[in-house]
Amino acid sequence: MSNLFQSPMLSSSMGELKVSMLRNRHQMLLQTNLLKENRLSDLKMLFF
Repeated sequence: MSNLFQSPMLSSSMGELKVSMLRNRHQMLLQTNLLKENRLSDLKMLFF
């Protein structure tokens, strides 16, 4: 019985972990894209 009660909680917590990790990764990707765009705009400012 205890296994039945424990497994749903474990799976839900794992799901929340995965979601939070995906969110963090998405934010990191957004930040790096912004940095790249800023660098590109800086290069354009220098060259054009």
